[in-house]
Amino acid sequence: MNCHKIWTLLVVLVLVFSLSLPVLAAEALTVQVAVVGPEGELLFGSRSVAVEEGNRWGATALGALEATALAYGGIEYSFGYLVNSIDGKIAEGTAGWMYTLNDLSPGKGADSCEVVEGDTVIWYYSSTFGTAAPKWTELDEQIPLEPVDLQVTLDAIVDYYRDCCSVPGWEEVLALWGAGVDLGKAPWQLPDWEIDQLDDEAPVTGYASAILGMIAVGEDPAHSGGRNLIAELAARQNADGSFGEGWLNQHFWSVIALDTAGASYDPVGAIAFLVDQQKSDGGFTLFGDLSDPDMTATALIVLAAHRDLPGIDEVIAAALACLRDLQLPGGGFSSWGENAESAAVVIRALLACGEDPAAAPWTDGNRSIIHALVAYQLEDGSFSHLPGDSSDEIATAQALIAAGDLLLGNLFERLAVFYLENLSITEADPGPGSDPGPEPAEREPQQETGDLPATAGARELFIGLGLMLICLGLLLGCRKSSSFR
Repeated sequence: MNCHKIWTLLVVLVLVFSLSLPVLAAEALTVQVAVVGPEGELLFGSRSVAVEEGNRWGATALGALEATALAYGGIEYSFGYLVNSIDGKIAEGTAGWMYTLNDLSPGKGADSCEVVEGDTVIWYYSSTFGTAAPKWTELDEQIPLEPVDLQVTLDAIVDYYRDCCSVPGWEEVLALWGAGVDLGKAPWQLPDWEIDQLDDEAPVTGYASAILGMIAVGEDPAHSGGRNLIAELAARQNADGSFGEGWLNQHFWSVIALDTAGASYDPVGAIAFLVDQQKSDGGFTLFGDLSDPDMTATALIVLAAHRDLPGIDEVIAAALACLRDLQLPGGGFSSWGENAESAAVVIRALLACGEDPAAAPWTDGNRSIIHALVAYQLEDGSFSHLPGDSSDEIATAQALIAAGDLLLGNLFERLAVFYLENLSITEADPGPGSDPGPEPAEREPQQETGDLPATAGARELFIGLGLMLICLGLLLGCRKSSSFR
């Protein structure tokens, strides 16, 4: 392939990447679905579902049924797909399955009836064609919230991890420690912190995750192989108070790690930088202008530890108001589609700010964010990312942290106390051979790669980043081939 063709392909790939972000952002929409059985029983109780573009039936009333994960069957005719069974309830004689969209009968097949964000879809078993359809408000009033046994939820997740023994990463380590698990005893197989890979060129998130993970397993990151990882991370603070290179997640986790370790750094500058990132609606985002619940919630976790600084209470109040506006009718939150992780991190943020996730305004008596989260728990104790999905590592770890915070209190506050009382040696005694490095103010801002702790929206971002890497590889290949001519 000559360079002209490579450049042409490069332009095409860049266009694909630039066009992919808005498509990805819109690939899932949230609708409310209820499924009513032959006796008026709720087979699926008016909950939010994420209808993704990859759904077999697309953004339709039938796609909404697919998103509930209930078993259903039907027959494809020339006029469309006719549903004849849901959850084992089979149509017989003149009785059968019908549906409404926003309390109206659309008069068309469910596979061709399009839905948009916020629509309500009711599937109901009708004894005759003349049976009146249930109304959404009537169904909504029928659904009392059953109490959630958080201890049972937490124990089931821990048992899930115990069955596989291996703890894949730092977030799982934190989650299990936060649930009261002693990771120093059998059968746990812990991750390697790969300290030798942490240097001036390493992402700050590598330092932050190692510091938090090491503390949770009873190791002192200030005295690790003759190194003080805490001081090394503090020395990576940029002149504007930030940590990292452009990604707000890097800043979040650096500040959380340093606060947990009681480190000496410039917290005033770090919080001032964070406040400058707040959007006009009070929220925060990874990129773009639309506030994201995951980023807003994580910002609140950071800010809550610095309420002693002037003006922070007002910043927190604005961010909480943003979250109230972003909460969905079912109680959950949507970041690239409604998902378990978003509910989990908002719960943790509310607790960090002294809010009660089980009280108003976060529940109205029929819906709550806690119920929205536990709806993602699977039979093996793990959690799925989206309704009806299989087990997901990130969702499971974050759900466990949320359950631990609800039962035992803020994970990072507890971890900070644990470190201070059990592991920390005064910073004046960094240990033999340790070189903590210069103070943050003397350090030039570091260039880093965009290594991000995972969030719900990061999955789709990786697609675009992969395309950009392909472009870079093609460009370098072209330049190399030209130099040998």
